[in-house]
Amino acid sequence: MTAQLAQPRACEACGSKRVRLLRHSTFWSFDVGRCPDCKMVFVLDPPPFQGEPEYVEGADWEAYVDSLRGDDELRVRVLRRLRGLVDRHDASPRLFDVGAGVGDFVALAQQHGFDAGGNDISSRGIRHAYE
Repeated sequence: MTAQLAQPRACEACGSKRVRLLRHSTFWSFDVGRCPDCKMVFVLDPPPFQGEPEYVEGADWEAYVDSLRGDDELRVRVLRRLRGLVDRHDASPRLFDVGAGVGDFVALAQQHGFDAGGNDISSRGIRHAYE
């Protein structure tokens, strides 16, 4: 059974007022909500952005990209599963990767027919994706 929120929240994707508390992250100290109408999962009341964390900005992006490329088989299976969940008549369903890192998954999704985009908080990751 999913817990109710103390105050009704509107879904950031579809505007539904039926958002439910999915879980509390003790590590990050925030709540995660889920919309039962559109299935969007998002952080409830995220903390204010205070710049890039040191562990993100100091990341070895080349090693990170190399490690991701070894997981293409798994990522293609995820894309096939997502494709099966959308309207079969939609030739180019939209996909948005939150925390896209260097954009490898976005590029792979585009290769598999998705109208894909993403975002990230790391300026180095964004630069790497752009390059």
